[in-house]
Amino acid sequence: MQNKKITEIFSSFGGREMDVRLRTLNIDDYDIVFNWSKDDVFCSANGWKKDRSAG
Repeated sequence: MQNKKITEIFSSFGGREMDVRLRTLNIDDYDIVFNWSKDDVFCSANGWKKDRSAG
């Protein structure tokens, strides 16, 4: 199931290869991460429920 989700995400980028680099998050990333947490496609790809709240 997880591989299917990854395939769907890459397909949305035209199936082309991408160079992905990871780094540690820092406070300057807050706005970007916050926006991702509200993005339905991002949340769905990670298996997160829609309209969830902290708590």
